[in-house]
Amino acid sequence: MYLKRLEAHGFKSFAHRIAFDFQPGINGIVGPNGCGKSNVVDAIKWSLGEMSTKSLRSEEMLDVIFKGAAGVGPMGYAEVSLVFDNADRRLPIEFDEVVITRRIHRTGETEYQLNKAPCRLKDIKELFYGTGVGREAYSVISQGQISRIVDATPRERRSIFEEAAGISKYRAQKREAEAKLDRVGQDLAILSVQVQEIGKEIRSLKIQAGKAERYRQAEMELIGKRQALALHEYHGISQDLEAVRARLAERTAERAAAQAALDAARAALSAAEEEARGHEAVLARLQAEQLDAVQQAAKLQEGLRHRQTRHEELAASCGRLEAEREGKAAERAQAEARLADARAAWERTEAEAAAARDRLAEAEGMAAQAEAACAEARTALERLQAEALEAARKRTQHQNELVECQASRVGVAAQRAKADETRARLESDAAGFRQSNEALAEELAGRERDLRAVSAEAEAEAAREARLRAELDALADARRSLREAREKALSREELLRGLEAQLEGLGTGAKTLLRSPDHDGAAFPGIVGTVADRLRVDPDCVRAIENLLGERAGWLVAENAAVALAAVEHVRAKGLHWVGVIPRNVQAGEPPHLPPEVAARIGAGAPAEAAPEDPALEAAVDGILDAIFAQIGRPSPDAAAEGPDAGGVLPFRVRPAEACVQADPADAAVVRWCLRGYWVVPDREAALAFLRIAPPGTGVLTEDGLVIGAEGTVSGGAREGAVSLLSRRAELAGLSRELAAITGELEARTARAAEVEADLARSTETLQSYRDRGYDISLEYRDIQARLESGRANEDLLAREIEMNRRDQEALVAQEAFLAEKESGLRRVLDELAALERSIAGTAQARQAELAQFEASRDALRGRVADLRVALSRAEADRAAAAESVARHQEAAAAASDAVERLAREAEEAGRRLAESASDLEALARALEEACAVQADLEERLRAAGAERDAVARRLQAEREKESAAAARDRELESAIGEERIQENDRVLRLENLVRAAQEECRFDLAAAHAAGYQPPEGFDAGALREEVAELRRRLDAMGAVNLAAIEDLKDREERHAQLAAQEQDLLAGKTKLEDLIRRINRESREMFSKTLEQVRENFRTIFRRLFGGGSADILLEEGVDLLEAGIDITAKPPQKDFTNLHLLSGGEKTLTTLALVMSIFKCNPSPFCLLDEADAALDEKNVDRYIGLIREYAKTTQFLVITHNKRTMTSADVLYGVTMQTPGVSKRVTVNLEQIRSEGGEVKILEEAPAEAVAPEPALAGAAAGGGGT
Repeated sequence: MYLKRLEAHGFKSFAHRIAFDFQPGINGIVGPNGCGKSNVVDAIKWSLGEMSTKSLRSEEMLDVIFKGAAGVGPMGYAEVSLVFDNADRRLPIEFDEVVITRRIHRTGETEYQLNKAPCRLKDIKELFYGTGVGREAYSVISQGQISRIVDATPRERRSIFEEAAGISKYRAQKREAEAKLDRVGQDLAILSVQVQEIGKEIRSLKIQAGKAERYRQAEMELIGKRQALALHEYHGISQDLEAVRARLAERTAERAAAQAALDAARAALSAAEEEARGHEAVLARLQAEQLDAVQQAAKLQEGLRHRQTRHEELAASCGRLEAEREGKAAERAQAEARLADARAAWERTEAEAAAARDRLAEAEGMAAQAEAACAEARTALERLQAEALEAARKRTQHQNELVECQASRVGVAAQRAKADETRARLESDAAGFRQSNEALAEELAGRERDLRAVSAEAEAEAAREARLRAELDALADARRSLREAREKALSREELLRGLEAQLEGLGTGAKTLLRSPDHDGAAFPGIVGTVADRLRVDPDCVRAIENLLGERAGWLVAENAAVALAAVEHVRAKGLHWVGVIPRNVQAGEPPHLPPEVAARIGAGAPAEAAPEDPALEAAVDGILDAIFAQIGRPSPDAAAEGPDAGGVLPFRVRPAEACVQADPADAAVVRWCLRGYWVVPDREAALAFLRIAPPGTGVLTEDGLVIGAEGTVSGGAREGAVSLLSRRAELAGLSRELAAITGELEARTARAAEVEADLARSTETLQSYRDRGYDISLEYRDIQARLESGRANEDLLAREIEMNRRDQEALVAQEAFLAEKESGLRRVLDELAALERSIAGTAQARQAELAQFEASRDALRGRVADLRVALSRAEADRAAAAESVARHQEAAAAASDAVERLAREAEEAGRRLAESASDLEALARALEEACAVQADLEERLRAAGAERDAVARRLQAEREKESAAAARDRELESAIGEERIQENDRVLRLENLVRAAQEECRFDLAAAHAAGYQPPEGFDAGALREEVAELRRRLDAMGAVNLAAIEDLKDREERHAQLAAQEQDLLAGKTKLEDLIRRINRESREMFSKTLEQVRENFRTIFRRLFGGGSADILLEEGVDLLEAGIDITAKPPQKDFTNLHLLSGGEKTLTTLALVMSIFKCNPSPFCLLDEADAALDEKNVDRYIGLIREYAKTTQFLVITHNKRTMTSADVLYGVTMQTPGVSKRVTVNLEQIRSEGGEVKILEEAPAEAVAPEPALAGAAAGGGGT
């Protein structure tokens, strides 16, 4: 596996699409500073997921997009793709090539692709785990990373070893598993609370669901009975609707005949109008023709005048053209003479220019020979100068090394002094840390005691807060129930008031009298309301009075009999529904009275006169009572009268029906007429007991609605429609009282809730203060604990630093001796280089003098060539001027000839037009005479057409009168049909209201049921059915507020409870699996890391000795720390040096140490490629050779991408890529195959060059390649 190709587009300086096709082995990347070589490194890191803008040498991520340059606009996105050869299937993916792509847009949106398919950055990371490739791996050593690896902390350095051991993916899996374990713990805690809460809700819902089920059964029964009633009413209205539609059909047929007559009248009218329009059109056409004739005559007169004027102008033009032609003929003769003179001058200048060109060619040949001699001399001089520069470079290099060596000796001496000071400081700091750590341990114990005390106080306050919350929840439930009850009562009240406002329960006749359209919606004059409006009934007697009154509750009350009669006549005249009207002065008789013996039995207190006896009526009443008492299994009144309690006071209340009603004095006669002869008792048993002693003709009402009439009739049950007016008003009064009570209770509960909320807020604030205090103490505890741990760690670190300081001092002494010997050798080399420079300078001076002579001769010849070129230019200018004069005179002669010919043609054309003008004048005169004759004829025809139009207008007026009469008859019939349609719409509306009410209240398709062939069943008792419906309603109302959703809620809560319990078990099982997975990851990671560390450690020792030619190095784990968390220290001791501190190494030594570490990792776990960005910058020639040799050895198993400025490193590459910047800000690429160069003897050939990047190799590149060919 290796990196096969890098493609970049719009990334940093790669404005155009650019590709690097890398080969196995060593690939070199070279070019001048600032041309974009390191952008190749940034492109590889960025495509692998690098997120650090600092690492990418940018301020923000959008800086990687090309910003534009001279002549090149900015890009909208940046894209980089890496193509890996995966033939060995090292990557766990079934492709021979793996393409990783990253793209970023100007909007900040980033995309990742794997083999052109969208993916996540996480997918790319997981793909490369354990391969050494990644943004934090060891495969990329960029500029400055060598010092970062050396200067890194032990924990930072550990990530490289984890990637080498292949446990980075395990660490990622462990982090993910630990995060999941935390979430599982949180989810378990939440689930436990939810299970408890749902258990409480289930217990409460079971009670509510039982009540809801009973309510639903009663409601279904009620719906069935209401459907039967609605179907019965629908049938009656439908029959009425059919009669209305029959009348409507008759009216429609009459209107059809009337419309036929109207259509005939309109057709005759249209024909008359068409004839009138025809005459009008003829008249208008004749008028238009007359106008055209007048205009034509005027136009012909004007044309005749214009033609006469034009004829005179043409005659004058013919004379003028003949004079101009003669003048132009003279000008042509003069132009031909001047043309002959110009041609002779041109021939003379042409000969002079040819001679000047010959002299210039001879002088240029001599100048070229002189230029070649100068170039040869200059090349020789430049070669000598290059040798001098190389000698000076070497001398400067050795001088720099000498200065560096001297500075190093001074630095080593200073380091020895500083090491002594450091040792004293370290020992002082260690003593201070010991004292500080003892004080921190005592302070930590005190904070622990404070934390336990605050925790106990917080627990007590939390218990109080829980109690307050429970009380607040109970109050919230009570307030919710009260609001629901209030909303239900308000809804019911609104419904009843709506029925009151709509006069529901009254017939159309009563409604019309109460809200008469003839009186702007006010009542009919003298009508004061319904009987129900005039009565105020005691609540316990409402049903009794209501059943007694029956339909009379909806009767109207009039001021007198005359008003009553007028009102009824008004209703009859309009054909409205039947209505009953009671005058206020109705003859109602005397107030009810009882015989004295009966009054004594009921405690009436006042004697009553005996009613006259009627034997027949008395016998009928006795028969009815005997039948009633036989039905209920009790003795008859006569038998009961003979019982032991006969003659005693009745044990229940008996009162006249009038006593249960309050009304205005004006309505007293109405009340007495409606209720006369009836007495009210509590129940059925009391009624039977009272009738046993009451005189014949007495009526009894029970408070629950039973009516026993004076004639022996018996009725009972609830009523609907008009007879429910009293119940409706009584219910409204009850609802008002109920709303007042609910509102008071709700306000009391709300006030208590406010108090509890205030207490809860104070408790929460107190609890939070305890928690804040505990949190502050815990922060102090952790801070002191961290300071104590840090102090102890510092104390241990100081001990190690004191030991390292001792070893460093010994190494500094050895290094000082080594630097003195090196300084002596450098002085000898400098003397030799100075002698060589003097020799080269003498030879170069001689070559400089020779070059000066050649250049003087060349300059003289250049001056002569310049003079000859000036002379040739002058001759060419004279020849061009002569040629121009010839052309000018030729044009003048040709122009004069053209003018003569043109004027001749114009004169001939003017004569022809003059003849045509004379002919036109004669034709126009004849046309004018004809136009005047046509005008006279049109005037006569116009007078005849006007007379015909007037006769047609009179016939049109007669047809219009016939059409108006037919239209009036049609409108009359249309109005009659409208009245019938109103009746029809009224029935249809009532049917629709019934259907809508049945659908909304009973979920019943009333129309479909009736269409299925409904017929009223025999013996259908609508009144009895209404009483059953009323009873069911009372049962439903008695149940109070019912939570109908409780059944479904209970089912949902039970299902939710089962789901949560199953989820809890799943989470427990998942928690166990995650804990097992973390333990397995830890075990395998320890084994892999330990094994890899030992291998890398052994490889590091070997490679370090090879690169340094001796010395020692080691890799150490942080002591006293878990193997999976321990940091890694590196010690290095170059030969002839006696210290191991990495910070004391020189730049080259640090580079070799880092290289040894990276290569030891590669030997253990080779990465697909290794990118080294100017890693050889700090190495001298000897160490560069070691560096190259090591890379060559490992290139057999690992691909190397090397960015360098060093010629030795360049020549070691198999393929060399040049990065240049022909356009400022835009990088280009050039590729050279050095293996081919070596085989062909050093000739440089550019193998690959992008179409848009055609640039020549840099001089340094070509020189390096040529040099490589020679080695």
